[in-house]
Amino acid sequence: MRHEKKKSRAGMFMVIFISFIMITSIIGFIGGSGGSSTVRHNDQKFKALDQFWTTSLDGATYTFDNHPLTIAKVEMSDEAQAMLQGKPQIDFTSSENSSFAESIALAEYNLGLNLQNSVYMRLGFSENNSFDFPIITCADASASVPVISFVDGNSSSLSLVDNCLIATVRYNGDIHLVKDRILFAILGI
Repeated sequence: MRHEKKKSRAGMFMVIFISFIMITSIIGFIGGSGGSSTVRHNDQKFKALDQFWTTSLDGATYTFDNHPLTIAKVEMSDEAQAMLQGKPQIDFTSSENSSFAESIALAEYNLGLNLQNSVYMRLGFSENNSFDFPIITCADASASVPVISFVDGNSSSLSLVDNCLIATVRYNGDIHLVKDRILFAILGI
């Protein structure tokens, strides 16, 4: 009888202990932020929202795929940044046969969502294509309408040639990082 009472108390203690762990875990999951949910970069406040980062600027909210401090590490010349700021139109181009065509299309779509009220984006390809999109090359770039050209490469970089920003990417993930860096430049962040 005494042995059964000890077993019963031990069992009850385990039930209470496990229940306590489960309840506090749920409270922590719901109420906890999992670390810092805001970051400041260049006097701009960024907030983590699900798997994205957002910031507000001049009454508009902008969304980024990458952490702001990671985006800031992507090198872009001051001249390239200045070229993109305040432009009413920017042309985007790539090869229809790019290894990263789908990711480039998604990056252009997301840029369009972010810039829909401030920059007209003309999309095209660098050669004849099956979509009847306009042919846009770096030769079409001007001071008033710069061109951003996504190209496949062995390394990822952003380089300025005249009024054309060449975004060389080596894998899909780089496209979204480069897209975020371009958006930083357009917004002046």
